Order: sequence, then C-alpha cells, then structure tokens
Amino acid sequence: MKIISTGFLLFCLTSGFGQSSPDPISVQSSIQDFTNSQTSKTYTGTFLPVFSQKEDTKGNRYLFDSWVPGTVVAANNFVLDSSNLLFNYDKMSHHLFITKDKKNVVEVNNEEFKSFTFRTDSQEYVFKHVDLIDQWNFFQELVFASDNYSLYKLTHTHLKRANYSTDGKYEYGNDFDEYVDQIEYFIIFPGGKLYKKIKPVRKSIYEVLSMERTKLDGYFSLHRESFITENFLTGLILSINK
Repeated sequence: MKIISTGFLLFCLTSGFGQSSPDPISVQSSIQDFTNSQTSKTYTGTFLPVFSQKEDTKGNRYLFDSWVPGTVVAANNFVLDSSNLLFNYDKMSHHLFITKDKKNVVEVNNEEFKSFTFRTDSQEYVFKHVDLIDQWNFFQELVFASDNYSLYKLTHTHLKRANYSTDGKYEYGNDFDEYVDQIEYFIIFPGGKLYKKIKPVRKSIYEVLSMERTKLDGYFSLHRESFITENFLTGLILSINK
C-alpha cells in the first residue's frame, strides 16, 4: 500500500479530473496513476478495507459501512466531484479512501485537501481543515456562520480489545473487541479568531457561552425535557445565531 505524495496528487487531480464532467477513461487513468506512485497507498483483492465488521466486533473504524458518493476540494480549490468515484473515511488514521470500481482502493494523504463532503440518502457530512484549531485533522462541520458562531466535531477512534475475565463469582470487562469513538466539540466565536472546546453538558455550555446567557436560558427552557446530545448542541448554536 502507498500514500499519494501531495504534489503528485494535485497533478493527478488537475490533469485527470480537470474537466467539469470527467470521462471514465480519464478517471481510471488518474486512479491508475495513484497506484503507481511510490508514496501512495493502494489496496487490491483480499487487502481491500472491510467496512462491515465481523459480528463479534462492535462499532466501526470507518465512518460508513459502505461506499458513498462525495466531493473533494483540494488545496488549490480544485473540486473533484465525479459520479464515477466513491469515498469512505477512516476515523482512526483520518485518511480518505477513493475507489472507482470497489476493487482498487486508494488511501490518500489528506494534507492537500481543504475539505470533502459525503452524501447519503438522508444527510450530508462536511469535513474541513480548521487551521484555527488544528492544521492536520479534519473536523466535521455541524454549524458554519462566517459572522457568528460555528460548531465543529472531531472524532478519534481507537480499538478496545476484549478484556473479559472472571473470578468465578464476578465477571469483568467485555468478551468482544470494540471500536470506540472519542468525540470533541469546538466553538469558533464570531470573527473567526477565537475558539473553545465545549462539552454537551449544561455546565460547559454556560461556561463557554456565558455572554449568551439570556439566549441559553430561553433555549433550555423550551427544551427542558430534552437530553443534551449533539443534535441539541447543534440546535442551540443555530438558535443563538438567529
């Protein structure tokens, strides 16, 4: 397997996908160029990533359990948006996967990407570099407002191995492997020069957004029966931005 060098990746993108509606031959040619690069990562045959886990493993290291359509924006603002390509995202390595035929898969170094968007039947997932917070990772954009509050999500996933044990009287741990997501949320303040980490709990929300106490009181009053989840936090920021 190989990782695509950033310069070579941009060359392939701009030369192979430069047309607004790339033809299958040019797409296939560029994918083949990826696989020939000494610094790329490729998977074929039995080495293909397995998105659906075996029954005794909980969770998933990938964002989706199958390939999905999407759009990629490179650092030079070139937009790769082709119906010939499918995507997935590794939450452990934070790398993007691209395929045309589900038989040859390229794992792409993400340094030269500004953003990418995945589309499912029910939702769009937008991921961006947010240099103010971190110049390496991709953050899922939950709320964006250039002149108001924005909300971003960062997911780190790790594999927790089965650790079951018993002393004959009590049982401890789990008898299955599990991919565990560790999620962090970040607020970018109006003006785009300040950010803070925020937790989906009442105390953290009031501490981080103390200057919006009146709006917070109103929102919590209207949703007093609701659990503070990601959707709650997203709705709260959208409400404050009105």
